[in-house]
Amino acid sequence: MKLSPLLLLILAGCTTRPLVVIEEQAAFETMLSNATSNYNESGSVIKVSVFRFDSSFIDALATRRAYTQMWSDSDRTQYAASLKEEHIGDGDSLTCIVFLYNTRWPCTPPMIVSPNGVAKELIPASMMPCSQPYIGDIWKHIWMENERGVRLRPILVSPPRHETLTSEEVLWVKFQIGTGVYNWFESSKDLSLVVEIESEIIKLKMK
Repeated sequence: MKLSPLLLLILAGCTTRPLVVIEEQAAFETMLSNATSNYNESGSVIKVSVFRFDSSFIDALATRRAYTQMWSDSDRTQYAASLKEEHIGDGDSLTCIVFLYNTRWPCTPPMIVSPNGVAKELIPASMMPCSQPYIGDIWKHIWMENERGVRLRPILVSPPRHETLTSEEVLWVKFQIGTGVYNWFESSKDLSLVVEIESEIIKLKMK
């Protein structure tokens, strides 16, 4: 969402920092443009969104952190450099932040209220289409796939907080995309992150 210059000045807290606020807003938009998700697909129970931890995303993240923490330009540069070294390296790895959300949880039946004020379930809870998919082994069900159908398994997936998807989960997923002169990422035209949860397979094209 675009903001007016005057509103940007108000958000800055004083009229001497408009450039900082504009830069912070641009960083936020850069981070959002990096995301891909299936939130607009009505037939999907499991919602997945992915942020690719590339150089532009890290620079934008560092800018936002610098704005909120009142860092100097030097602090921001050092923070971005450390993240790039950890998550990008020499261009041989790719890190993604993956959000998982279950639209059928919590499972609350619709209620009706009688004229005398007594609430009653319109549908018994036992008949509700509740879903608590198991994600304790989610590391087995995430992979990268290119246009040729070749799969690349992650070398690291952070463990979920719960074994069933009953609250939003945030996962760090890291891939080894290149070894030596061969770079799997650069040799592929179209890349998708695939997440399989029970019978549902979510395939998101990476930006």
